[in-house]
Amino acid sequence: MVDDRVANQTTEEWIKEYTTGNPVIPANNSESNKRASIPQLRFDHHRTTNYKTGCVALSFTNLVTNQECVAFFNCDLTRQRGSKKGGKYRVGRGGQFLPPERGKFRAFFLEANGKPPRRWAAVHKELKARFKDLTFTGEMIVGYTKDGKPFNKVKNIRVIEEQIGDNLGTTKEQFVDMSF
Repeated sequence: MVDDRVANQTTEEWIKEYTTGNPVIPANNSESNKRASIPQLRFDHHRTTNYKTGCVALSFTNLVTNQECVAFFNCDLTRQRGSKKGGKYRVGRGGQFLPPERGKFRAFFLEANGKPPRRWAAVHKELKARFKDLTFTGEMIVGYTKDGKPFNKVKNIRVIEEQIGDNLGTTKEQFVDMSF
């Protein structure tokens, strides 16, 4: 999937997109190309894979083309507690995982929601509820499986800005009770 949006942008449009982080549609694009140039993605499900050390794949549906697009994040699949501590969680759709503390998944989750889950080890239970009303965008590229089959891959996935809530930019000072 080739995205000519950046190639068709003027210097001012590219600088605006770079500084704001939001996609800017070139002024010389036709109306039909505007919808296809910026992917609008809706969260569908997640699955864990045992690729190398562990990976979670977030599956999105492209609202324009109705194709599946996948975003990959590193994660830990080893059990942290219980009698099976040190073993691996099962791999597949809806699998449990633990994202690394400084990993991109945690940054993505916090950017999309504005607040962390109750427990990072149980974040897999909250994904559908937290992402169901959001529309995402990102850079679409074509990836290939080990068998050579192509699939749609999303990089730099982010929430489309109009949906972000008012409390996303709040600071810790607002939560401190100063009435003592």
